[in-house]
Amino acid sequence: MPEVDVDALVKEHLSNWRELSKKYFPDSPDLTLVVLKGHLIIEQQITALICHYCPSPHYIAEARLSLSQKVSLARALLVIPVPAQLWDVLRVINSLRNDLAHNLEPPKLERHVAGARAIAQQIADEKALSSQRQDLDGDVGVLRYLVGFAHGCLQVADSCVAVMETQRKYA
Repeated sequence: MPEVDVDALVKEHLSNWRELSKKYFPDSPDLTLVVLKGHLIIEQQITALICHYCPSPHYIAEARLSLSQKVSLARALLVIPVPAQLWDVLRVINSLRNDLAHNLEPPKLERHVAGARAIAQQIADEKALSSQRQDLDGDVGVLRYLVGFAHGCLQVADSCVAVMETQRKYA
């Protein structure tokens, strides 16, 4: 098997995810738009992460898995450590997306936003990111922060798994 240029592979993956985020993640005060676009970007990242493990990844799309199912599958497959809060962030973003996508007046929206705020505050406190606490001032800021956190964690995981899986030989 040929030698893999790990640096080039990681740079390519990180660059692709950054471009995706720049292109599609809005700088908008609209909570619905931030949640829906953030959810789509995260779902695409998790799908890519799962597909690294598959010799025939096109079947993942055919399975039409929900984000919740993809997150569970990614969590089961992932062999590298990720921050424990990632799974809580993904759960709350998915809950918010479901609230907003299926209800004109989401009855659980305030409860899910409060949960998102608590998770964001916990991450900021644990990481001692006092400079980023200003981003947590409004609901949109909280969601942008959490999408950014998940996006960053998944970028690193995607790059690591891509490197590992390029070395795997399938029967």
